[in-house]
Amino acid sequence: DGTEIVSGGDDQQIFVWHTATGTLRRTIDGHQNRLWAVAFHPSWGMVASGGDDQRLRFWNSQDGQLLHDIEGYSNQIWAIACHHPSQQFVAGGDDGTLRIWDHNSGVCTQLLQGHSERIRGIAFREDGLQMATSGDDHTVRIWDVKRNSCLHTLEGHQNRVWSVSYDAQGTRVISCSEDQTIRIWDTESGQLIRTMYMESGRIWSIASHPKQNLLISSGDGHEILLWDIDSGQCISAWEGHTARIWHLCFNHDGSLAASGSADHTVCIWETATGTLRHRLTGHGNAVWAVAFSPSGRYLASGGDDYQVYVWDVETGKLCYEFAGHEGCIWSLTFIEDMILASGSQDETIRLWHLRETEEPRILRSERPYERMDITGVKGLTAAQKMSLRALGAIERER
Repeated sequence: DGTEIVSGGDDQQIFVWHTATGTLRRTIDGHQNRLWAVAFHPSWGMVASGGDDQRLRFWNSQDGQLLHDIEGYSNQIWAIACHHPSQQFVAGGDDGTLRIWDHNSGVCTQLLQGHSERIRGIAFREDGLQMATSGDDHTVRIWDVKRNSCLHTLEGHQNRVWSVSYDAQGTRVISCSEDQTIRIWDTESGQLIRTMYMESGRIWSIASHPKQNLLISSGDGHEILLWDIDSGQCISAWEGHTARIWHLCFNHDGSLAASGSADHTVCIWETATGTLRHRLTGHGNAVWAVAFSPSGRYLASGGDDYQVYVWDVETGKLCYEFAGHEGCIWSLTFIEDMILASGSQDETIRLWHLRETEEPRILRSERPYERMDITGVKGLTAAQKMSLRALGAIERER
């Protein structure tokens, strides 16, 4: 009847408001992660809500009681990293599991479990013997790559940890979070060394200079901040984007940095001066991921338009364009100079061979009903069959 409005957001709560006065009538709690959608049923006095905890919940709009709870399944690929000398290739997603892949065979060779929620960040130490990861469980984990074991669980962040990076010496791990902090940790002891606070808001991405003790960060503002890791002081701010900057990276020698933004552009910066060298346009929506090739010749970008672009770093010209993903592209990494991996909302990793016209190799982690044959099974509705197929089941044509 239009007398109430329902809202939901990052704080995991549902608010029911009185339309005429704007006053809050009641608060409904129950979700464990941010909400993306809420709706009133037009006649049944019920509120539906859904979000990052992969649950669809139905509530009594009058007293806030939970009526139904439907658990969903998703394993979007949010983070990918490769140690280039060894070509170790790791991906993490919604289920909190790290998967080590053989890119030649397309086989997942190892599972690492420890995070309890979505994995957002993965970084290798330069020697490839250690790896750091971060996620929505507010923690950073340091792993022994050879033994596939967790060395330290670093606790202290108060919100999702979006990005991790090693310093140039590999003795410190840096993390950033929606709690408006950058934290620096000792990799040997796991102890917190320093916390840097950002008054301007949440921090979405960081990248460490590969040769110097420098760090760049991006957050709710539209600028990139350059930091001295040793002192924790901000050295300079680079301006050029007109919206939130989702991802940052350095090239192999740290002379250049790249940024991908919600303003649909990619920028290439000269680290020494903060000068904008190229503004790359072509994406039709927000850019979530950027990655330099090992040689520094190419820069890849991907985002909400489902496209992967590969640019010539020297000229800023578009070299390659790849289509095929059926969802947003959250993460990118080069396996080698001519092989690029992309991770997507569509739950797949695609391996693209530059200069080759062959279809990409598609990698997908096993779903709950992978390869279960439901051909000829009776008693299932069309909707149930569709759900089972989405979860990996097979139904052959008869």
